[in-house]
Amino acid sequence: NVKGTVRNVMNNPVADLSVENELTLEKLNRALKKALAGESFENILDDYQGFSGKGLLKVNIQGPLEEPDKISITGALTMKNASFYEAELKSRVKNFNGEILYHHVPKEKQKPAKASVPIVAFKNLSGEFGKSSFSNMQGEILRQGESTVRKMKAVYRLNAAELPGVLADIDFSGPLFTVLKQAEFGEGDVEVNYRNFIDFNHPEQEKDWGKIELKNVSVKHPSGFQPLLKLTGGISFGDGRIALTKVGGWYGNSPIQVDGELVPKSGSLVDFDLSATSADWTQDDLKDIPYLQDLKFSGPLSSVITLTGDRNSFKFKNKLNLTRTSYKFQDEVYKKENIPNLMEMGGAYSPKEGIVVDHLKFVLDDSTVTGKAKIKSLVDPEYSIKLSASGLRTNTMASVVAVLKNNRAGKIDFDISGRGNLNNVEDSWVEGSAVLKNLVFKLEDRVSPITFSADVRFSGNTYDVRSGQLASGHSKLAFSGVCKNGEHPELVLKLTGKTLIVDELIPPDTDDNGVEMNFRDLLEKLRLISKGTSKVSVDLEQLSYKWMTLSDVSGKFFLKDREIIFDGFQVGSKNPIKGSGKFSVKDPEAIRFETQLEANDIEAGELLAMFGDHFKDGLTGRVKKLDLSVKSRGRNLSENIRTLSGKVSIRLDKGTIDKGKLKAGAFSLFGLQVPVADKNNAEVDEGPSNYVGISGDFTHVGGIAETENFIYETDQRRTSIVGKFDLNKREMDTVVGVAPMPGLDKFLTKIPVVGKILTAGDEGSLIKTYYTVKGPFDDPEVSATPFTSLGKKVMGLFQGILQTPGEILTLPAKVGAEKATN
Repeated sequence: NVKGTVRNVMNNPVADLSVENELTLEKLNRALKKALAGESFENILDDYQGFSGKGLLKVNIQGPLEEPDKISITGALTMKNASFYEAELKSRVKNFNGEILYHHVPKEKQKPAKASVPIVAFKNLSGEFGKSSFSNMQGEILRQGESTVRKMKAVYRLNAAELPGVLADIDFSGPLFTVLKQAEFGEGDVEVNYRNFIDFNHPEQEKDWGKIELKNVSVKHPSGFQPLLKLTGGISFGDGRIALTKVGGWYGNSPIQVDGELVPKSGSLVDFDLSATSADWTQDDLKDIPYLQDLKFSGPLSSVITLTGDRNSFKFKNKLNLTRTSYKFQDEVYKKENIPNLMEMGGAYSPKEGIVVDHLKFVLDDSTVTGKAKIKSLVDPEYSIKLSASGLRTNTMASVVAVLKNNRAGKIDFDISGRGNLNNVEDSWVEGSAVLKNLVFKLEDRVSPITFSADVRFSGNTYDVRSGQLASGHSKLAFSGVCKNGEHPELVLKLTGKTLIVDELIPPDTDDNGVEMNFRDLLEKLRLISKGTSKVSVDLEQLSYKWMTLSDVSGKFFLKDREIIFDGFQVGSKNPIKGSGKFSVKDPEAIRFETQLEANDIEAGELLAMFGDHFKDGLTGRVKKLDLSVKSRGRNLSENIRTLSGKVSIRLDKGTIDKGKLKAGAFSLFGLQVPVADKNNAEVDEGPSNYVGISGDFTHVGGIAETENFIYETDQRRTSIVGKFDLNKREMDTVVGVAPMPGLDKFLTKIPVVGKILTAGDEGSLIKTYYTVKGPFDDPEVSATPFTSLGKKVMGLFQGILQTPGEILTLPAKVGAEKATN
């Protein structure tokens, strides 16, 4: 369909024609390639193949037909529902619509002052490919000076599942874009407002601009990271920059948002300035992330991370809010939920320096720890760290640090440095110092809180404690020493000061039901005794443990291989009581105990004070001599007392004795029950009585104490005891001799022969009565025993009369006229 005129047909025909025709697009494509031959953009049509459908072509031709260079041509191609294969998209475009305009203006008619007329222009192009589409595509190809350029813009609506095919042909470089190309896109849509400029003489300088809007896009990555779900937000690109604006979604079950800018550089580097925010990270979201996957916590944590630089060198800042999080680190640190807890880190990374954290801040409630750290690399994670705090409130940290579990008050100043490898944190080296100020601990099984202060230096497993002060209840002492922890711990400790009440500091030896705890278990739980070595020296004004109370105590304790050895032990300031001994749990069947005790010329009250209040005011006088050497074997402390073996010698001079208090003290000390008969028929308390002397030697064998010379003497009588005391069965088998008027005895012993006869030698008496005492300690049987019924051994012990000549003992019935007297 041709319309128009042709003038000067015979001479120089000049045409002014319009042509309108409907053509198949395949034919038109071939015609256009011929028409564009010689143009710098002649290959532009090579990307479009396999046309189907028709288009309406309108062409206007003006100019001399015999001079083609002077002909002006304008054309318009309108297409509806066409289709073709687009090589760059690697997809067939369907339902293609729009208009393409063509202008050819002779050079002589071109006016430089005016804007160039587009050679090709396209308007409102749209189409569909796969599940994606484009629309409102506008553009033009025109000459600018010596160059031919193309400008275009369009809106692409891409289905997320088809993004891998689109990204595959994009010449992005760098690890970030490599990750994108490896990603698996799921549901969601992407809308791209796209602009493009190309100089066909310099195609390598092609420029792109655009803004990408994400609409609920899901992305998975084959590396095993958690999927990114329901991504929304905007990504702008152009002029060598990529900007991310509120790109948000879900990483696993945690919401995230990323803002910032990416700037591709030469090679594979990309400059980045990014900020990532997450409000609710959970434990499961960290799996497969190196060095984070092993963190154990519950509850959400919030994080803000900023990164600036490139993958070879960048700066970072990280802020964590752990308030709603509970976490555990090894066995020493455990934080519960809903305790205010913030953490900040800032630093830089470079291949040469590794990861350098020049700002580290840990805040728990109202306490703050600051520091610095360095990690060589993630491949070889050697690290060093420095931490410090001033006025750190220990009751705040008590909910986090296991060793402070029972703390109620106090403050700590510390400076700590450490180094090691993140793959083997337990082998790290740590050193530093700490000042502990009035730390108060309240333990459930202690009546009084424990308060202590100290200056501590530590290096590795060695701790040097200086200027230590401890107070609890009535206890108040100073301490210093060195402790070396490890498989075989070592301790050197010095205790000085006023008072140490051991029961105020160690757990009770009975359980909640009052049942005596196994002393072996108690000792074997202490690693310093079971596996280590300890040396403890004491110099105290008072030391109390159980029923024992000691004044002016000094000495040394050695703890090694499940044994406690005490040596150079002294009690008292003048004529001190001296002792040594050993506890041992080496024997798997029993606890072994042995001790030696020596005292000379001390007050009896000082000796009884060792047993606490059990014998208070029960005995006074002067202890002229005390020698004790005993040992025992048993499964617990009570059994050890009942299996004593050894020797005890005692000499007391002039004092008072309260039998009622001593008896009650003995029952209390050995855990005996007062007999019912004694309770119902209690004698009138006679109160204290005077004595002249008390002496005796005891031999203990297998829990049985035996004496041959116990003597108790007052102004009125002398009492001797010979016999055995069975501490196992709590029974006695003794003979008691009672002799009145010891003063007369002493006078008569000075008379030769007569004294020997009347007083029975060294222990004899003018009148002597013997009793046999047998049975339980609580209620023995007492019976008078005639002298002649005593056994030979007992008679030998009561030796006086047995040493008298036989003829004197058998006087005749009559001597002269006098009656014989027996």
